[in-house]
Amino acid sequence: MNDTASFLLKVIVISAVLSLLVKYGGPLLPLPAADNLNQWAIAIVLLPSFVFGIGLVSILKKTP
Repeated sequence: MNDTASFLLKVIVISAVLSLLVKYGGPLLPLPAADNLNQWAIAIVLLPSFVFGIGLVSILKKTP
């Protein structure tokens, strides 16, 4: 039970931190006005998935 609670707490904390980064850090990004905006949007949306995927793969490779 303790493992489940700690896992849920970690997920909630990481989610809150990412949410705050998007909310307050997003407007600080120097995005162009109209040129290549779709490419930036796709990169920003897909980047967290790639980062978590790479992290999970590295964790799974370390476990016996």
